[in-house]
Amino acid sequence: VFGSVEVMSIDDTAVNHMVVENALKMRGYKVTICMSGEEALALMAKRGHLPDCVLLDCQMPGMDGFETCRAIRAAYPQNPLPVIMVSGK
Repeated sequence: VFGSVEVMSIDDTAVNHMVVENALKMRGYKVTICMSGEEALALMAKRGHLPDCVLLDCQMPGMDGFETCRAIRAAYPQNPLPVIMVSGK
């Protein structure tokens, strides 16, 4: 990968983040970790830019992946941010 491509991993399970980091960092991707949808949305708003892609767990306590995806789409309707829904079940 040329340049810095950022993948945001949103998942409530630390082991899943380790798998994502191990797979992507060795290939040159920057990985940003968020443990919840609320944390991810707050980070996106705070820093003023979006990642290049989101890996989003479907089943999380509180705001689940589907709610998080809807909130991202509502907050950034003009941005075609790729969101890949994942599940460990």
